Amino acid sequence: MLSTLESQLEPFRASHNRLVLGLSGGLDSRVLLQLLATLRDVQRRDNVLPVWEIQAIHVHHGLSDNADVWAQQCKAWCEALSIKFVCEKVTVETGSRLSLEQQAREARYQALAQYVDKRTLLLTGHHADDQFETFLLALKRGSGPKGLSSMAASRAFNDGVLLRPLLGCDRNELRDFATSIELEWVEDESNTDTRYDRNFLRQDIIPSIKQRWPQVTQQVIKSTALCAEQEQLLTELLTPIYQHCLHNDALLIAPLVEQSPLTQKRLVRMWFAERGRLMPSQKILKQILNQVLHAQADATPIVELDNGQLRRFQNSLYIVDSLPELSHWQQPLPLDTWLDLPAQHGTIGVFSDDTHIQDNCFWVGNISDSPDLSGLTVSYNSTGLNAKPVGRSGSRKLKKLWQEYSVPPWLRQQYPIVLQQQSVIAVAGLFTDQRFCGTGYKVMWKKEH
Repeated sequence: MLSTLESQLEPFRASHNRLVLGLSGGLDSRVLLQLLATLRDVQRRDNVLPVWEIQAIHVHHGLSDNADVWAQQCKAWCEALSIKFVCEKVTVETGSRLSLEQQAREARYQALAQYVDKRTLLLTGHHADDQFETFLLALKRGSGPKGLSSMAASRAFNDGVLLRPLLGCDRNELRDFATSIELEWVEDESNTDTRYDRNFLRQDIIPSIKQRWPQVTQQVIKSTALCAEQEQLLTELLTPIYQHCLHNDALLIAPLVEQSPLTQKRLVRMWFAERGRLMPSQKILKQILNQVLHAQADATPIVELDNGQLRRFQNSLYIVDSLPELSHWQQPLPLDTWLDLPAQHGTIGVFSDDTHIQDNCFWVGNISDSPDLSGLTVSYNSTGLNAKPVGRSGSRKLKKLWQEYSVPPWLRQQYPIVLQQQSVIAVAGLFTDQRFCGTGYKVMWKKEH
């Protein structure tokens, strides 16, 4: 088993020098901890350089009454092996029991990500039986080749790489190895709770399948590998077309509609994957192709996603995060004073010209001191407002100006509007109104992000 680990690590030796182990304390990660310590000792004995720098991270979810005991046990094992140990406490919302596994997994990887840089391999103890369970769960969801390829042996993670070196070993092999060298490990009592789908498969379904077909786990591993190969091949063949359709973070509609419906679906999935989004269901894909991709050019259809929206603007598709509703927010803006804006938009102020422009100002607009600048307000509601940007010959409704400045509809409430009563002085980030343009004062906007 040590040789298996060494062969999995060898391709990364030239590019990575740190190993970070996600240590739950269960059988798989406990075995991997021991193997890493043994490998390090062998390297030192044989004077193999460079010796891997190893650190173990235990993520404390707080979901079990035994969580503190597990953390202490993991710390003790690491101290005995002279391996650096960190315990990261995370909070998991316990509202929906069905989503608890997903929430815990996301919290765990978020905690681990901060320890992974471009020279780091993040190691997890996933093994062949985990892969079997993942395959069956994907089958239950009706997944295609991508989902059925299950867990990759390695993939990009944060700035480094996530590696699963034990993916070819089954649980019995790990248990036999641990028993042979008298290792201890923790048993999570929730692993027997068959209300969780993965535990149901592990306890009630997979044992019967294995009893009938003893080699089924390795056959599933072969199937997942074949699915992964097909996915990789499709990606290689379609990447040139995908790059032609891509513009910054958006998908261009014109080259996309030239493709067959099957290719369109694949390109949209590639786009979701590159943006780090959950894969769209068949229902969502159908909405995207029928209601958005082939909508009228001036239409603004919306498809709701699990964590955002898909929007169309100026012949491109965008995936956008849900943004707060700000149309009812309005506050007075005294001169020479910073005003805190909502939704982490930073601060804004109108200051006399002798005020130093701060280095972190996102936008500055010059305005005249000749009009009366008392009674200023800041709003995000552009309904019914008109403006005459500097250099324009006439006044236009803000609704039209948003289009001229190519501001997508979902971002139009993200620009603070400085007003005197109903007269637009400036739309911060875009323009000052010609009627207020001049010298004497300046509008300064400092954004937080």
